[in-house]
Amino acid sequence: MKVIDLPAAFAAAPTAPGAAEFVAEFVAGPCRVGVVARGQGASDGAWERHDGGDELLVIMRGRAIFTITRLDGATEVVEVGPAQALLIPRGAAHTATVLDEVHVFFVSPSEGNHEWSTTPGAS
Repeated sequence: MKVIDLPAAFAAAPTAPGAAEFVAEFVAGPCRVGVVARGQGASDGAWERHDGGDELLVIMRGRAIFTITRLDGATEVVEVGPAQALLIPRGAAHTATVLDEVHVFFVSPSEGNHEWSTTPGAS
């Protein structure tokens, strides 16, 4: 068993695009757990997709708009805020625009993760 001190994890969380603080890795299970913090207005054209399973995002602080493109090509745009959770289906590409500084607790698959950018010159 591991107790995760979320305030301490968010205090240590990097704010750079694409960076996350992984607070737990479960060897026996197919997931990783972590936190990510982003400043207001953050949107770097970064997208990600998890082919290894669904991703759960719990918004602890702030607000963000997520754009999610499902495998069937349907696109959804949803705003989420504090005490709300977003379950992103396996294989759905997603990106976010931060409206207010956001702190997100996440559970993601350990394998099958892909990241890319639509911003010219970004990696």
